[in-house]
Amino acid sequence: MPFVETILFEEDKKKLKIINKLISKKISQIFNSKYNTITIYNKLIKKKYFYHNLKLNNTEKRIFIKISGFKRPKTKKKKLAQQIILGLKKIIKVKSPSNIAVYYYDRSTEDIYHGM
Repeated sequence: MPFVETILFEEDKKKLKIINKLISKKISQIFNSKYNTITIYNKLIKKKYFYHNLKLNNTEKRIFIKISGFKRPKTKKKKLAQQIILGLKKIIKVKSPSNIAVYYYDRSTEDIYHGM
């Protein structure tokens, strides 16, 4: 834990390794998580299927990051989101930092079950 899902455009597929490294490194530093507990699932979409602001194939690039994990303090979540957004802005060309969203899905230990 945590599990991360990224929703990116296929055109940024070549940048996945550096994107995943950035996210993992920041989670490890800020949440004090070990690398072997961080899993990232990358969802790549074709630009022609992107729908935003009533436009299919909208030219405005938007990035969505979902982080599921144990509940963390708001200050740490905000710091992590800021670090991810700043890093992604350098890797992927976006019109504005507001086009990158980081959402948290907090879980308690009672919400998580692993196979035995």
